Amino acid sequence: MSSNTDYPIVIVGTGFAGYTVAREVRRRDRSIGVLMLSREDGNQYSKPMLSNAFADKMCLEQLAGTPKEQMAKRLNLEIKSNIGVEWIDSAEHCVHLSDGSRVGYGKLVLAVGARARLPKFGGSAVSQVLSVNTLAEYGALRAALDGKSSVAVIGAGLVGSELANDLVAGGYSVDLLDVSARMLDRFLPPEAADAVTQALIAEGVRWHPGAAIRSIDTADADAHQFLITGDNGLHIACDVVIAAIGLEPEAVRVVPSFETNRGIVVDSYLQTSAPDVYAIGDCAEIDGSVLPFLAPIQHGARALAATLTGTATRVSYPPMPIDVKTPAHPVRVLLPPAGISGGWQIKSNSNAGVCAAFVEDGGAISGYALSGDQISREDELTRLLATRPLA
Repeated sequence: MSSNTDYPIVIVGTGFAGYTVAREVRRRDRSIGVLMLSREDGNQYSKPMLSNAFADKMCLEQLAGTPKEQMAKRLNLEIKSNIGVEWIDSAEHCVHLSDGSRVGYGKLVLAVGARARLPKFGGSAVSQVLSVNTLAEYGALRAALDGKSSVAVIGAGLVGSELANDLVAGGYSVDLLDVSARMLDRFLPPEAADAVTQALIAEGVRWHPGAAIRSIDTADADAHQFLITGDNGLHIACDVVIAAIGLEPEAVRVVPSFETNRGIVVDSYLQTSAPDVYAIGDCAEIDGSVLPFLAPIQHGARALAATLTGTATRVSYPPMPIDVKTPAHPVRVLLPPAGISGGWQIKSNSNAGVCAAFVEDGGAISGYALSGDQISREDELTRLLATRPLA
């Protein structure tokens, strides 16, 4: 490289995706120069723990993980923290940083993650709605909950359902709202979603399906801080409001621009439409899907590390089930590939658990949903994948 500010590999982001790529690169090459850039403090921590840390009353120090200095030494690389990327000149292979400096790269990995999507309701207090997608946001939420008793969680997908379970287990009064008729309706067949719903209700969660929220305002009464109102008489007073309505990729300014859709569009090598620029994790879209889960990042990082160190390698994903961390009624689901036509077939359905297989129109099984005591049937369902209908 031409100067000490140039690196063969630059990784933007020090979350799970960024550090996993760095680890995999080091397994293949112990000496190649690597720089990691972070707009946060650069410390390594486990984001999945954030939606399950309230019941155990975990503080920031317990979640903080490994300091960046230890990570830099362990992985033999450099980390610049608390610095933002202003824009990327992909023609010149150069990253322009918020402090006015710039860094040249041979290959660039964007592991910038995604930010929580905030609600666009009316009302005087909508700007005070919190989310829990980063360690800093978790800290802000813990501070907001101090001395409070009631929480409204907007969104009953993966994070919202997990948060509701965790908060009610932590002793909070919890209202869970979603515009959909069922919790986890994008992931589960109705029978499994209903099993989770009944379990959370039994734990004390107040469930509000079809909640068309109109506004979030500061409450007039002294007893609560916020008032949520909506159609059909929806009227909820609470101390804290949390939005869990999905993620949107962090914006990255690239000149010339590259292709984006639901995320930064990448090919099977995780390369963007810009030369020598790659993307992985919550910010990336591959084959029309965004895969914001740990398993696809791990598989992608191994293939990407091979490519970055000289052996072009396509990423290949095996079956990757998702665990829904709702201890009241745990779930393991393997979603069928995007665009597959078919439907859910229920094998077993009881209060104790649900077993369902996704059967394609041609008869092959390409997904499953297991809850409660039926999770033990995972090996059985895995053997049937892409073979024959469930007997």
